[in-house]
Amino acid sequence: MGKLYLDRAEIAIPTEAYVNTYDGRVYVKQADERGRERRVVIGKAASMSTMAPNDSFRALFPDAWERAYGKDDLIRSEVGVGTYALSDSTQLFCERMADEVLFSPSARSDSWYSDTFATLTEEQHLAFRNAWLERCQELGADRVWLSIDGSNNDCGSRSSELAEFGMNKSHDRSKTMVSYIEAVDARDGRPVTYFVNPGGVVDSKAFQEVIAYLAMRGMDVAGVILDRGFCTPAVVRTLRELHIDFVIMMPHDTVGYKETLACHGGELRWGTERLVS
Repeated sequence: MGKLYLDRAEIAIPTEAYVNTYDGRVYVKQADERGRERRVVIGKAASMSTMAPNDSFRALFPDAWERAYGKDDLIRSEVGVGTYALSDSTQLFCERMADEVLFSPSARSDSWYSDTFATLTEEQHLAFRNAWLERCQELGADRVWLSIDGSNNDCGSRSSELAEFGMNKSHDRSKTMVSYIEAVDARDGRPVTYFVNPGGVVDSKAFQEVIAYLAMRGMDVAGVILDRGFCTPAVVRTLRELHIDFVIMMPHDTVGYKETLACHGGELRWGTERLVS
């Protein structure tokens, strides 16, 4: 939803806007670059007729903003970056990035990027990845963390040649699993490069290929972060054989999970350099 201006007086909900009765989000409908309809959240309803606006409202309704609050000098070009890949919240990507990361003069929808990358040849794709990594190195990146996750049955990966049978969230073991490895700058989480592999399990060959590619490009691997779907003896054994530090989200039914957390949770928390809420 972006930044909500809760410290300002409530403003009238535009006549062309809609209110989500479930969570109170106020949105308008717009066409993206390809003419397809998308929703842009402009605030949160405070009553049947008023709302707390956000930056999207300020950008789309500048006259109404000025009438309500007057002119001001709020900075809109603040930049914050992080690990936004491997997320299932792409519906809010365009809105969120408009507030946090200035990629280009005009914001693009997530579907625009998907369609664009789908038309690249393998050679163009490799050239893009190499150019992006080189740019990150120019900005000082020389060490990365690998973040690993798998696709799910609610995405379009079932049509991919890389899709294999695996355990998805619906537990139907359908042929929908594709694994993704995202390399991010160890300093600030800036995306550096990415890899796509068959199936729902990352094997030692995939790790070795990723590490070899990064080493060839002058990048070291600080460690690996894995989702609970990769919490298996085979994956842990592979990581230990490769002498890679790792962090794995454990399923709640893992043997000893609650006991370990109760006994050592405090020291783990206070011994951590950086916590993510």
